[in-house]
Parts: sequence; structure tokens; C-alpha cells
Amino acid sequence: MQRTILITGASTGIGASTALRLAEGNTLILHHNQSPIHDVAEQVSNLGGIAIPIQADLADEDGCYHLMQNVSTATQHLDVFVNNAGGLIQRHHVEDVTWSLMEQIFSLNTFSTMLLAKLCIPLLRKGTHPCM
Repeated sequence: MQRTILITGASTGIGASTALRLAEGNTLILHHNQSPIHDVAEQVSNLGGIAIPIQADLADEDGCYHLMQNVSTATQHLDVFVNNAGGLIQRHHVEDVTWSLMEQIFSLNTFSTMLLAKLCIPLLRKGTHPCM
């Protein structure tokens, strides 16, 4: 059964591995921020999937809405949402961390995951086997 899957943070690490694992026979919407996504998209295609890369900065609210607007343009439904994006944004020694950086990290790792889950619900309800 072909599924349409959104994976945030799909260009590296767990997100890229998940994309490759789910590639065969599926359409993958691959979110990325600044990291190159072309290698992952090519591998997804080589494994028999369809890759749709979308760039967005999820460390702010506008970036979350931008991503979902592009997802809605690419598909009318989602079957799976892998809410994976996160990280430290920049690596610093703890004594060099600023309040602004802490806010960015918290926004990416907490606020964006909550907002994206909310924004995906209408598309997930239209999926093949909605769980809601």
C-alpha cells in the first residue's frame, strides 16, 4: 500500500535513516532546513519512492506554517507524520550560550513539534487509515 509520509529533519541522522527505511513504494515529503537534502532524495528515488523536498526553518512559527502550506500544496492527505526535526542549532560551550539561542533551541525542539502536530491533523484525517 502506497503511503504519503511527512518526515521533518529528513536530511541527516534519524530523519534520513527513516526516509530510506520507508522509501519503497511511498511518497515522502522530506523537510530540511539548511542541510543538503539532494542525496537523501536521490536515495529515496533509487529505492522506489517519490521524494518531495521542502525547505523550512522550524525554529519559528512562520517556518512551521510555511512548511505546512507547501505540504498542503504537494498533497491532499498524509498517512504518516514523523515529527523528527530538532537539535541544538549551534554548538557552544555552556558558558557561551545566550538567552536568544536558548529560545531558538526551545522553539525548534518543543514549540515546532507541538504546532506541526496540530497543523498535520486535517491532512492525517484524510489519510488512508486515520487514527483520530
